[in-house]
Amino acid sequence: MPYELFGCRLQSPVIAGSSPLSLDAEAMLALHRAGAGAVVTKNLCLPVRRNPYHYMRLSEGDTLINCERALDYSRERWLAEEIPAAAAGGVVVIANIGISREMIADTAERLEAAGAAMVECVSYRADWLVEVVEKVRGQTKLPILAKLSPNYREIAAVAEACRSAGADGFTVGDSIGPVMRIDIETGRPFSGGAEGLGWMSGAALKPFAVRNVVEVRRRFPGTPIIGMGGVTTSDDCIEMVMAGADLAGVCSALVTRGIQIISEMNDGIACYLRRHGLRDIGEIRGVVHRYLPPADTDRGMYVRIDGERCTRCDQCVRSCVYGAISVDPQSRLLRFDPDRCSGCGMCLNRCDALYEE
Repeated sequence: MPYELFGCRLQSPVIAGSSPLSLDAEAMLALHRAGAGAVVTKNLCLPVRRNPYHYMRLSEGDTLINCERALDYSRERWLAEEIPAAAAGGVVVIANIGISREMIADTAERLEAAGAAMVECVSYRADWLVEVVEKVRGQTKLPILAKLSPNYREIAAVAEACRSAGADGFTVGDSIGPVMRIDIETGRPFSGGAEGLGWMSGAALKPFAVRNVVEVRRRFPGTPIIGMGGVTTSDDCIEMVMAGADLAGVCSALVTRGIQIISEMNDGIACYLRRHGLRDIGEIRGVVHRYLPPADTDRGMYVRIDGERCTRCDQCVRSCVYGAISVDPQSRLLRFDPDRCSGCGMCLNRCDALYEE
């Protein structure tokens, strides 16, 4: 099933984001062979130097803390060798630039000749990102994606400013921070970055990313969006699309689970579409916007208990802080008191034997 971004045909809706696994052309080609629709380069405006030891550490689950701040190969090598080789091998190359504002102009104007299909502009500071987009727009005709960080307090407003500066679309999602973890056996910080700080990415970020995709899609109904942040499974890809993304980006999970997850995601998406009788993911794009309740919603809730499915695990009883679910002392069956229920919904998340009327 063909996918597109700014007129470029993609082999899948899964985009491999900028990460240590896109360190050169060979690595990008491996991601392409694994099924990535496009691959984002490392940040081409970073210096070439050794990263600090322990610059990428597993925090928990599929969540990482990262303080990577360097390229493995020079910008000149990227422009002369790595991007051309990746593009020649069939990779849809998205060139990531930013951070160092001084190197933007000399990089952006050479990307199209090198074989890049589009540019992704990045900065952890919102005002700098707008400036980066503006500078890049003055140097290239390639489509520009502004990468919006969850650190931005008013992400839709930043998106508006980037659009006015020349951005054609958005990558909604990036790492968040700075953050810190401590090894309680040694007392040392997890991260080898300055002052023990790093940037968090991976599974823990998905709720931030989904919310931000919803916000940006609401502001820009027809603008291309790559939803990124905490995507580790095909279900996460579907969730990003339902929030309003056109495509889903994966980054940290490539490190924690391996690049084969791209093909697993593609297979999972295809299975989901078949199971629901859908032709493509465009049919579910932004579907959550139909169901978003107004801010002042206040409606009652009534929980039903399916006695045939109840295993008496009592998870619902323990999760109800208001005491609305209890055990009848005589029949030993569960009972529900609507007068005590606050409608929090926690019980519904804990047990499949409960449903809402």
